[in-house]
Parts: sequence; C-alpha cells; structure tokens
Amino acid sequence: MTIVLRTSLAMAIVLAAAHAAAQPATETIVLAGSDPVFQAALGEAVAPAGMGVIRAAEVTPPSLGALSTASRELADRLHATATVWLLESPHGLTLVTYDRERDGLLIRELAFALPLSVEHAAEAARISRTMLRALRTSPDIDQLPPRVEEAPKLRAEVVAPTQRRLAVAALVGGRFGAPDSDLGGQLAVTWRPDELGFQISGELAPSADVTTSAFTGTVVDVAVAAVARWPFEIIPNLRLAPIAGIALHTIRLRGALSTDQPIHDRQFDIAARAGVAAMYRLGRDLDVGIGVTTDILLDRQDYKAATMQVLIVPRLQAMVGLLASFRVL
Repeated sequence: MTIVLRTSLAMAIVLAAAHAAAQPATETIVLAGSDPVFQAALGEAVAPAGMGVIRAAEVTPPSLGALSTASRELADRLHATATVWLLESPHGLTLVTYDRERDGLLIRELAFALPLSVEHAAEAARISRTMLRALRTSPDIDQLPPRVEEAPKLRAEVVAPTQRRLAVAALVGGRFGAPDSDLGGQLAVTWRPDELGFQISGELAPSADVTTSAFTGTVVDVAVAAVARWPFEIIPNLRLAPIAGIALHTIRLRGALSTDQPIHDRQFDIAARAGVAAMYRLGRDLDVGIGVTTDILLDRQDYKAATMQVLIVPRLQAMVGLLASFRVL
C-alpha cells in the first residue's frame, strides 16, 4: 500500500510539473500549508491558466478574524496574487482562498483529514480553483480562474445591467388624414420599455388654415393616447414594438363665416390606436428607429355652415416618422 501511495504521489507531481512546463507561470499563488499532495494537485489545477504555486510551510495559522490580514500580508511578502490556506478544523479541514486584487476571501469546510489522499487533494484543488474564480468573477466550476489582470474586465462583463423602468421617446414625421398640418410630432413616456409595458403619449401639429366660400379660419388637432406596448427582439439589438390602445382627439376650429359670425368650436373624438416601431439599440439607454401609428376615430366630424361644407375630419389618421427613445430611470 505504501508503494502504491508513493507511486501515485510521484505521478501527481510529475503531471503537475508537465502542466506547469506546458505554459510558463505568469502568476503566483501562495499555499499556506505543508501537505505536498495538495500542493501538487493545486499546481496541476491552475497551471493551464498560467499560474504557479509556491508553498509557505512555516506559517502559523491565524484566527478566523485575522485570516484576511494574514492572507494579504503573506501574498504581499511573496509577491503573489492569491493565498490558499488548508487548515485543520474539528470536523475535518477548512479551505480558505484569498484574492489580493479584490482583497476578499472565501471559506469552505471540507470533510477530509490530513494527510490527504490523491483523490481528496485533487477535489480540494478543484474547489480552491472554483473559489478563486468566484472571487474574481462569478462561480463557474467549468472554467479556470482568470489571471489577475483579466479579472476587472471579466467582472464588468458578467455584471448584469440594471433594467430601466422608465423611458422618454420622441417621434417626428408626416401626418396623413389629419385636418391640420401634414407635419407633426409625438412625445411619450414609457413604463417598462424593454418588456410588456404601458405608454402615454401626446401628439401635436401646427394649426392649418381653412378657407372656403363660407368660412375662413384655422383648425388644429391635438391628441393624447394610452397604449400597451410589447417589444420583442428580431436580431441582436433590433426590436419591433407593437402598440395598441385608445386615443382622445381634441379638434379645435376657429374663424368666421362669410357673414362675419365668429366660430369657436371644440370637439372631442375617441379613437382606437394601433402602431409599431422598429428600434435599433445604439447603447444601453438609447434606441433609434421608425415609428408608425394609426388612429380610427369613432365619430366622423363634419362641419357645415348652413348648406356649405366647411371641414370634414377623416376617420382614419396616421403618422409615420423617425423615433428616438431614451431610458431615464
């Protein structure tokens, strides 16, 4: 049995040396402990990432409260980027992994006892490797820990961005079927812009002149709308956002009849609104694209002066234009 153990230990050390030789170590981990089997297993586990292991055998194990300070001092003294402790505890062993760049540590109890077998040493080494990766990025047992200079970039990539809950949008374009100007704009506030949400918008256009044989004046159509909005991604960064809801149109007619009788009329029309926007994300908070909205008025407004036709407001109105949306909260 002794011969088998010695043979296994020798093979582990040879394998660790072979892996270390395959990729020169550019980063050093300090192992505070005297178990040579664990040292060989740890070296083998981290060697593919360009890491080497040095042993600091003559180190007095600190108390739990002093582990962070002792780990930092040991790493600084030996010019290392991480420290690993293998400490005896009442229920087995305590594995401690410390990262100098994050100045943080993780602690895990192991149901092993010294001296470690080759199998237990390999398992403890894999656990230590996972703990180091967790300190630098996120826990992922299938990947090697990154090098110390790569860790900040990886952490920035894995941090999930905070989802915005509110956005403001502006649409400017042409109007079709509206009684006033052919140019208009919409301003909107969207709740939950990246998922099923709700949008309130206002639409305004310059007033238009109305001139007939019986009437001379101006007309303007102002609309507010409340719609549901449900965006979905077609390809990365490109989404479609259909909307559906209701709109309230306020049509104001001002002027005078040919008899000099003044006309000041205001009508309110409810409409069903539908539309869609094609949006391309330029950054975390900015989307640009094209938007289309269509309103169907429930009532058709028909303005007459005696028997003379003054103005007809079509039931179907549409707007097409350029759209920009910015997430604010």
